[in-house]
Amino acid sequence: MAAIRLHNVGKAYGQQEVVRSVNVTIAEGELLAFLGPSGCGKTSTLRMIAGLDEVTTGEVWFDHRLMNDVAAGRRNVGMVFQNYALYPHMTVFDNLAIGLRWRGAGRADARRQVEAIAELLDLGSLLARRPKELSGGERQRVALGRALIKQPAVSLMDEPLSNLDAVLRERMRMELARLHQRLPVTTVYVTHDQAEALTLADRVAVMQGGDVRQVGTPLEIYNRPADSFVAGFVGSPGMNLFTRSWTVDGDSILLEGALRLPRELLDQVGSSGPTVTVGLRPEHLAPAAGDAPVELRCHVETVEHLGSHQQVHARLGDPTGPRLIARIDARMVVSRGAGLVLTAPTEAVHLFHPATTQRIEPAPAAPVAPPLPRPRAAADASRSPAAGLARSQGRSA
Repeated sequence: MAAIRLHNVGKAYGQQEVVRSVNVTIAEGELLAFLGPSGCGKTSTLRMIAGLDEVTTGEVWFDHRLMNDVAAGRRNVGMVFQNYALYPHMTVFDNLAIGLRWRGAGRADARRQVEAIAELLDLGSLLARRPKELSGGERQRVALGRALIKQPAVSLMDEPLSNLDAVLRERMRMELARLHQRLPVTTVYVTHDQAEALTLADRVAVMQGGDVRQVGTPLEIYNRPADSFVAGFVGSPGMNLFTRSWTVDGDSILLEGALRLPRELLDQVGSSGPTVTVGLRPEHLAPAAGDAPVELRCHVETVEHLGSHQQVHARLGDPTGPRLIARIDARMVVSRGAGLVLTAPTEAVHLFHPATTQRIEPAPAAPVAPPLPRPRAAADASRSPAAGLARSQGRSA
């Protein structure tokens, strides 16, 4: 295994920059997912790590070795492509063994290694078949086996599950997670599917427009998005975001008459200027049972009944206000076209600067002052022999 370090890595085609100044370190055995929409630069970053694309600026390191000028075939990486890239005229056995033969492995050694990886990936009964005789999930497992059988220092996966149907994709996701636990190879995983990134990865790097917007654990990305793009992109559905002007109304902060926040958030709201971007996740919203510190007045447009829950599509304020989604209990009655008051816990409110899009953090708590020392004379008097004698006499009395 090898650790990977990307230092100010960029890629440009002429005047068009597709990746800008990526700085990420991936520890040995870690699985890091590059997550983002199509065209954000995640696959270009992966191809620079693999050596398939030349680095325009910056450096790619494997452990302490600079890889910029090392050919792709000499980087000891295993790569799994979106289209599997299996040899159609070869059996599963030969597809798995071909990399070993190129490296000079003997027939007996190659067979031993193929049988071992086939057992790990449940391919033992398929070794005599050709790719056209396999299902999509079986082909995917063969592609994984071919990448892993070389015992690479780094495993690179480019949208490996995108060609599978939803049920098979979920099953393969769990198989990949179990496989990484058993064979913890340093892995870079590229996907636009946040479910894959959040369930598989030790850490996630969210990309947009060629930039890495945030790197963190799945919980950090979900609970503390670094900016409004990450907040809106991560989550299913994504976070509701409202940019509104605000005023103070007694014990509350009122945002254009439709959204009320507790006054305890005033310092954070005030730091953004006359307007602020408020974020609330759909799953944190619920119909208000009474007065609440966080309150949204909405107009319901449609309701999706999804079995365990329902998704309410509404407008903030009136029928012309910004759209929002609330994911609420399936047993609650919500009528289309009616007014609805929603609430959320104060700790579920996310605030972002409308100009920079950056997260607004609460001010750090003031440090607690240490207790003042007693005057020296009083302290000395308390330690004097006379004081000790007086205390002992008091106890004997």
